[in-house]
Amino acid sequence: WFVLPALLGDAYAASRAPLLVLLPGVAAYAAASALSAYYTNHCGRPLWSAAVAGLSLALTLAVAAWSIPALGALGAALATSVAYAAAIVVALRAFLRDQGWAWQALWRGPAAQRQSALR
Repeated sequence: WFVLPALLGDAYAASRAPLLVLLPGVAAYAAASALSAYYTNHCGRPLWSAAVAGLSLALTLAVAAWSIPALGALGAALATSVAYAAAIVVALRAFLRDQGWAWQALWRGPAAQRQSALR
């Protein structure tokens, strides 16, 4: 919170709130790279990655149409974060469905998921 203005000057102080709002979406979307590699390289389905990116784009545009006029830069960050998070939830759901795993496998790991399925 204090580092950005100290490093770049007071002109960048207003960017703190949008960056804070953008951070959860960027953190969530970090999983997209691994999922993309899995579907493209392992499954031979590169269009899957394009579909997730297209969904993210469509959601960003839809939310941004409202949020940017209303909130400015904060609205742009909000639109991006919401779209990234929603797209990765859809992507993770597809991955879990393909693997036959429940959502708990994301936290407990696939080995625990397989053990509970054997019981």
